Amino acid sequence: MIKIISAAALCLLLVSCGPPQNGHGTIELDDGTKYVGEFKDGQLHGQGTLTFPNEIAKHVGEFKDGEPHGQGTLTSADGEKYVGEWKYAAFHGQGTRTWASGDKYVGEWKGGKMHGQGTFTRADGEKYVGEYKADSPWEGTLYDEDGNVFATVAQGEVRVTKSNGTDSTGTNPTNTKQEKVISVTEENLKKLLETKECPKCDLSAVNLTGENLIKANLNEANLKKATLLSAKLNLANLSSANLTNANLAGAILAGASLSRATLKNANLDWVTFQGANLTSTDLTGATLKGAKNFKTANMAGAIFCKTTMPDGLENNSGC
Repeated sequence: MIKIISAAALCLLLVSCGPPQNGHGTIELDDGTKYVGEFKDGQLHGQGTLTFPNEIAKHVGEFKDGEPHGQGTLTSADGEKYVGEWKYAAFHGQGTRTWASGDKYVGEWKGGKMHGQGTFTRADGEKYVGEYKADSPWEGTLYDEDGNVFATVAQGEVRVTKSNGTDSTGTNPTNTKQEKVISVTEENLKKLLETKECPKCDLSAVNLTGENLIKANLNEANLKKATLLSAKLNLANLSSANLTNANLAGAILAGASLSRATLKNANLDWVTFQGANLTSTDLTGATLKGAKNFKTANMAGAIFCKTTMPDGLENNSGC
């Protein structure tokens, strides 16, 4: 999302800086940035429209002392939009933000971050309802696309719930929409759970929700479409593993190796990445909203394309 710049910054960039002192007027920069609206004491103040170069974004709403303040709407050319309250150029108060991916948050904001009560709905229908603190879920409930509770969040920690009718294997016999386990043998699953050793195993679409897989060896394993909600994967070896379309929301990957792994379109929301190895990892289309300690991971050579980062912004540096 485009960062709003103040009237002071606009003034410094003008060839001839002379906005109206009071009343309605227009100022325009050499780069195409343009403001049309009300002024007070030479600053943006009142109702106005600020348009960025090449119309990559536009803010329409209230301004105060040179910055968006009050009610306003910010839209960008890539499809992102925020409608709600502002406080000195930051989302603050009640507001709705919609991402280009189709994800949407409706609720409270503080200092530009999701903070307070709100509802975050993913494009695929999964939903979090509850309290946020500084962009991270704090106390609330996670629902799947059918409205079934699959986890809760308490004090920032994701906890898998068994109140959705799951049996001991993690499958729901009453849910006809559940993915069937594809090409995974009981021997592979048993081997993993008993020994934590299953390199090159076919574990596609398996349900490993909440499992303790600390230091597990899953080198080159096929975990495509696997469900690893809140799984403990600390120090696990997932190098060159295929985790395309896998759901790892709330999992712990502290110290894990995912070098050269494929995580295309994976759900990595609220995952803990403390010290993880993501060298040459393919994160195309993955979502990492609310991910913890992501900046401490080794990301040398990692591929980011249409990747939703922990702050909700899309990273296309590797496209």
